[in-house]
Amino acid sequence: MTRIYLVRHAEAEGNLYRLVQGHFDGVITKRGYEQIRALRRRFEGVEIDAVYSSDLFRARTTARAISEPRGLEIRLRRELREIHLGWWEGHAWQEVGAKDPRQLHNFHLDLSQLQIEGGETAAAVRDRIMAELLRIAAENEGKTVAVVSHGAAVRILLGTLRGMQLQEIDQSVLGDNASVSLLECESGVLHEVYGNDNRHLTEAGLTRFVPRTGKTIKRFEDGIAYRPMDEAAEESLRAQHLPVPHGGECIALWYEGSAAGIVQLLGIHNGVGQVGCYYLAPQLQGKNHGIKPMGQAVQHYRSLGCDRLRLLAAEEKYRPFFAQYGFEDGPDGSMELYFGYEDQVI
Repeated sequence: MTRIYLVRHAEAEGNLYRLVQGHFDGVITKRGYEQIRALRRRFEGVEIDAVYSSDLFRARTTARAISEPRGLEIRLRRELREIHLGWWEGHAWQEVGAKDPRQLHNFHLDLSQLQIEGGETAAAVRDRIMAELLRIAAENEGKTVAVVSHGAAVRILLGTLRGMQLQEIDQSVLGDNASVSLLECESGVLHEVYGNDNRHLTEAGLTRFVPRTGKTIKRFEDGIAYRPMDEAAEESLRAQHLPVPHGGECIALWYEGSAAGIVQLLGIHNGVGQVGCYYLAPQLQGKNHGIKPMGQAVQHYRSLGCDRLRLLAAEEKYRPFFAQYGFEDGPDGSMELYFGYEDQVI
């Protein structure tokens, strides 16, 4: 018999900024690294003979929590990747909901009908994940291994092991970032011992996860749409007595028919992307939306080859807020965020 600890990766930028991340290779957030350290503590004293991981950054970085204390290499397997989500990749969930509502419904509640342009079917994910875990089990007969994969991939696998058809696997099977499931494989048959355990996260106060139950859709969109600044956005902001910045490239946030915030991109200086005006209208404040629009700046500057951005207008009262998401003090009162792929200490 082979014992398999199946781990979902720690919080990554797609989870934080509400961006679709299938094969999109997002980095781990500050909270994600804290989750990785909690995961490392959870596995103290647990005998692990081998560590496998998806080759995507967020998974292989999470796998270090288990491999490094034991001096084990991480065996990267592309077959352990998340579902490929086609044209959705890297887009905000709100945009997906507006442009592809039927397939978003299927992603939540009827995986048997999931057909995203350029994407992968749930059946293909089920088959490749199942086959890879059976292959890993056969390679490690009589041993205990850790395997790090992704949310939808683990959801599909656990649902299948629980006897569900694809159309029955809803969001209630989804586990927290850095949650742990235990599987056993004997004579080529996998079964679940337990699934999606996140006690090591809740005890450390490191979860944003809200369990989902029942056959009602829990929409991933937050109601915020991102559009280039135009005359309509300017008029809407002025009508609300909100500032309209000038210069650079501005992204307007729209919410319930009104412009409700700004991300001002002021170009690159010495290799660092500059963010000027950044705010949310009062109706969006205090509702856990404050950091999500920063993902638009990260995406923009990453596409231009940057791995760091600088928030120029970091008011003193907001500095603790940005610090909790990984921003550090920069020059002249600014704050800077690193979003590159360099390994960090865990």
